[in-house]
Amino acid sequence: MPDKIVSLEKRDAALQKDLERLLQIVPARHQGDGDLRQLIAFRLKIDGFTPTRSYIVRKLREMNACGFSGRMFDYVKNDQAENTCRDQKPGFSDNIP
Repeated sequence: MPDKIVSLEKRDAALQKDLERLLQIVPARHQGDGDLRQLIAFRLKIDGFTPTRSYIVRKLREMNACGFSGRMFDYVKNDQAENTCRDQKPGFSDNIP
C-alpha cells in the first residue's frame, strides 16, 4: 500500500517551485519537517499559492503572539493549541490580516 501513495510535492515541477518559495517563509528549524512540507504541499495544491502563503503567515503570527515554541506542524494541525492560546490571551485575534 505505501508504494501506491504519491507524494504531492513530487508530482509536478511548478508545485515543487512554489512549495520551495513557501518554505522560505517558514522558520529554518521547521523547514525540514516532512509533515509540515506535506501539509503545505496539500494546501498549495488545493488552495493555490497566495491563499497558502497568507495561511502560513497568519499561523506564524499567531504562534509568535502565543509564544508557542513547539513544532509548527503541531500548532497548525491542532486547533486545541490555538484555543488554549485564545483562553490564555483574551486579546488574541483570529482575524490577523
